[in-house]
Amino acid sequence: MAWVGLITVTADQRGKGLGRLVNALAIMAAFETLGADEVVEFVRADNAVSRRMIESCGLQLDPTILCGLATPAVDARFTT
Repeated sequence: MAWVGLITVTADQRGKGLGRLVNALAIMAAFETLGADEVVEFVRADNAVSRRMIESCGLQLDPTILCGLATPAVDARFTT
């Protein structure tokens, strides 16, 4: 299994399909280069844009997978 994720596109380049392209290439590399037989990605439940991008690459939500992330008490986010 391979994990793909943390795809981000600068604000002035969004809406051009770049995130979908990079994500699709990463998924293909996971299968073809790394030999993965499964790919998993994680996205916040309220991140509709990322969810659409992931789903447009052929992945689908698996409600049986639950994930959590431990963060500092202050609101220090890794991505915006």
